[in-house]
Formats: sequence, structure tokens, C-alpha cells
Amino acid sequence: AGGVDADLPAALREYVARFNLLSDLPVQLELVANCEGILPPEMVLHLLRIVQEALSNIRKHAHAENVRVILDCQPEQILLEIRDDGCGFDVQEQMDSQQFGLATMQERAKSIQAVLTIVSAPGEGARVILQVPRPEDGI
Repeated sequence: AGGVDADLPAALREYVARFNLLSDLPVQLELVANCEGILPPEMVLHLLRIVQEALSNIRKHAHAENVRVILDCQPEQILLEIRDDGCGFDVQEQMDSQQFGLATMQERAKSIQAVLTIVSAPGEGARVILQVPRPEDGI
């Protein structure tokens, strides 16, 4: 899978550790429940790219002090959330203006049947929430 760890928690741990080394924005990774080995490698890759895009946006635009990446494996779905306490933005305006790679993030999410929700408002920080259906076992 192009050198990406097929295991989402491990891939996230590795990426967040590297991001923290290279950037002065501390990112906390919270693994709520065990997600190991659930997702196929191409899904892991798309999710990782969305996290990378989100963190890159936060670093460049949000003026945030705290960022959390939360991974929660629930029975029906996998929930991945990137949350910051930055300056926030008008989501609709950004979607319309094709800024911040939000459209790319949406396309990636769609390609793996995930639902991407961006919750933000000026002055409120932002939350990027991904709801990923769990693959049926045995596929």
C-alpha cells in the first residue's frame, strides 16, 4: 500500500509523531477503541490523506494552539475527528471558494463511502468529522 501502514491507528500514530516533530503545533492523538486491522489499506490511505490535509490547513490558517485527532471504532462505523481551537471559518464560504482542499477531502471521503462533515464558525475553532462505515467482515 505504497509504504503506508495498513493499520490505521499505527499510521496515525506515525504521522502525528512526525507532524509534531516538524511543526510547532502540538497534535494529540486519542485512540478511543481498538481499530486495528479493520480497514483495507486503500481506505487507510484515504483517511490518512484527509487527516494530513486537515492538519496542514490548521497549521497554515487556524492559528490554533491545540489540535486533537480522535479515532473511535464503534460497532457500526469508524469515527475520525480532527478538532482544533483555532480561529474557525465559514464552512459554506470555504466550500464555495474551493479553498483549503475541502473539495478534495470531500471527494476522498466519498470514494470510500465515508461521510465528511466540517463544523466551524469564525472564532469557534473547527471540527472535521469522518464517519466511515465498517467494512463487512469477510469481504
